[in-house]
Amino acid sequence: LPLTASEEGVAPTVGEWQTYTFPIKALVDAGLKEASAIDVLMIFPTWDMGNGAEYLVTNAEIVSPEAASPELVLFGDSENPDWPMWDCCGGTTPIVVTDEERGNVAEFSVGAEPAVLGFKPPEDSGIKFDASALMVEGVVQFDLKVVESPSNPDAVWKFKIESNNAKSALELDLTEGSGGAEPVVGEWQTYTFSLQEIANQGFDLSAIDVVMMYPAWDTGEGAVYRVDEARIYNPSAGQEGLAIFEESLNEDWNLFDCCAGSKPGVVDSGDDHGQVTEFVIQSTPDTVLGFQAKDEVSFDASAMLANGAISFDMRVMSQPEGADAQWLFKVESSDSKIFVEVPLASGNYGEEPVAGEWATYNFTLQSLFDAGLDISDIKTIMIFPTWGQSLGAEYQVDNLVIDNF
Repeated sequence: LPLTASEEGVAPTVGEWQTYTFPIKALVDAGLKEASAIDVLMIFPTWDMGNGAEYLVTNAEIVSPEAASPELVLFGDSENPDWPMWDCCGGTTPIVVTDEERGNVAEFSVGAEPAVLGFKPPEDSGIKFDASALMVEGVVQFDLKVVESPSNPDAVWKFKIESNNAKSALELDLTEGSGGAEPVVGEWQTYTFSLQEIANQGFDLSAIDVVMMYPAWDTGEGAVYRVDEARIYNPSAGQEGLAIFEESLNEDWNLFDCCAGSKPGVVDSGDDHGQVTEFVIQSTPDTVLGFQAKDEVSFDASAMLANGAISFDMRVMSQPEGADAQWLFKVESSDSKIFVEVPLASGNYGEEPVAGEWATYNFTLQSLFDAGLDISDIKTIMIFPTWGQSLGAEYQVDNLVIDNF
């Protein structure tokens, strides 16, 4: 795009600073296909016409404007009169009921007539929701509990969203919003659908007018299900991340060695990383090491589910002596029986740690949640070689954060 296509609409003037602003949506409309994976930003004169140009750039950043984030609550503690519960054509009347766990919730049932159900503004109201500003970090999210399964055992639960009077529509299996987990009778389950992923499939986010969840058409007879906390929003809005170690250790967290009695510490890295944490396994290989929140402390990362990650830099100084040693990453909740353990390399495109080299590791909260972690109660984060194989390992960790990326 020409610089004059910016919001400011002005051309550069020699000797004068000028601000240029390009909304992400405008770039997407102009053909940017992957706004979630931007990896090059360029400013330059027209190809083969820039000889002799000299220019300065500063404050280049991709940020969200400091403004209230749009949000549509379809159902919170009560029905939204602008977005009432809706049965397309089955003749049922969805109702608000009292759930023993949640209080007021929406309840839908499917009768003998085929139907799809969900939330839709009143007929001819003209009400639509523009989620364009939420595209990068926003989600459609709701909790659903099946009370009675459909009588058809082959019924597949679906999520569907429509825009602009059904001119744009997208239907997905409900399990795509839960890491593949099928609904279980009597259990609440959270379903999260990224607006970025929805938009990537050609859906128009600017005029949403129907949101539905239901058993597949003509297979749902007998189903009764409840929906709560249904909304379209940016779960990261206003949520601050957690820096566990950046130059110094967070005062609410400790370094720990579970079982070998070593004392992890903070040392000077000798390079531009400055102060870092250091772990050394010398006496026994039967241990795991990492970072643990103090008593009565844990971190709730629920609001970062769609876009958050646990990220850190690590440098191996000495590899473990065990012939079968593998580097691992593990996260536990306050109840240590709730945890996820994965190969460390899975956080760095499959690359194993190389002695003497810093590498950055990222583990998305969505992947940890899908694997069974309670991300509302993160208590312990560990990086270590295989139990019983770790003798001789020495490694440093820096910039350990839980944040949106």
